[in-house]
Amino acid sequence: MAVLYSIRYSPWSLLARWALAYHDTPYKASEYLTLITEWKLRFILRDFFGRISAPLLIDDRGNALRDSLEISRWSGKQKGPNCQGDLFADFDSETIELWNLRSAQVLNYGRNQNFKKLVTNDEAIMLMLPKHMRSLGSLGVMIGRFMVKRVQKKYIAEPGGEDLANAKSILTLLREALAKNGDYIMGSFSYADVVMAISLQVIMPSTAVFPMKTALMEAITVTSLKEEFADLGQWRDKIVERHYFDVMTGKCK
Repeated sequence: MAVLYSIRYSPWSLLARWALAYHDTPYKASEYLTLITEWKLRFILRDFFGRISAPLLIDDRGNALRDSLEISRWSGKQKGPNCQGDLFADFDSETIELWNLRSAQVLNYGRNQNFKKLVTNDEAIMLMLPKHMRSLGSLGVMIGRFMVKRVQKKYIAEPGGEDLANAKSILTLLREALAKNGDYIMGSFSYADVVMAISLQVIMPSTAVFPMKTALMEAITVTSLKEEFADLGQWRDKIVERHYFDVMTGKCK
């Protein structure tokens, strides 16, 4: 069976898990722990110098799928009996890829802004730690801060990471697409809706997407964008209510 290595609260991991759930693709879930899982995967994949990050899926043939889009497309070809539909088959692939790129740039911008606040917020860092590490107290916070800084350094140069105007432009394009096509970017539910709905999690997080305490929600909110694009938050909430999955079981509701 395929194994998905993912970070429970990471938007990139949630993208892959949503597609897997929607297509009812069977897989085994494994929590990705920074440093520990990274080196485990380096040995499994015999990749000692390339970038290793979550989500990463190893299929039953030993092939590694290294990003959310690749995993999601693969899942569309591995549908289970309770599949809800196909996020790709009936849609133009170039348009899907364009929205995936736009989503990544919004996510990169939001992540960078989030990390700037997280490194000084001990309570939020504690809430991000795996449960077994929270008992470490201040030592756990130190480890968590080290992990945040390490990931921040790893991704600081990703496209769109510091470009507020670009993030606003993309969110405006989303608003225009919905005004033209209704509740769905491409006319009916597709992977484009999945990626753009999840991209808002780093700007205006929702506990319906992933349960979290208030302190963590505040730390990963970009207030100016949340206020300017509040209508997109309402759209996201409708999409989640209709099509989202149970983050605890990994199955569609």
